[in-house]
Amino acid sequence: MVNKRQRKQAEKKFDKFKNSATEEDISKINSKIHKKNKGALKDVWDKVTLLGKLIKDPNAAWASKASAIGALLYVISPIDAIPDLIPVIGLMDDVGVIALAVGSLGVALNKYQK
Repeated sequence: MVNKRQRKQAEKKFDKFKNSATEEDISKINSKIHKKNKGALKDVWDKVTLLGKLIKDPNAAWASKASAIGALLYVISPIDAIPDLIPVIGLMDDVGVIALAVGSLGVALNKYQK
């Protein structure tokens, strides 16, 4: 459903968020992320939760934390590769970014699964 151009845009924006992630972004994520548990994201909400646990862990490696913050900032951002308001496919790019982050953080996320 997400075309190649949209996927590239999503990856570029995710990288931007990841590279500029700050500890302050965590409070922004915490205040907005619960509103995104709908549509296609509902199917991967357990992964969103794992990323949320990682960003709250003071002992997590900063590189891992920055990737998780970047992915979650992308999800809460009103400006996406595919706007969230578009029915059915609007959240697909968000799901793709979550999958990308989870794939790259696989081992780091294992300890948060319970």
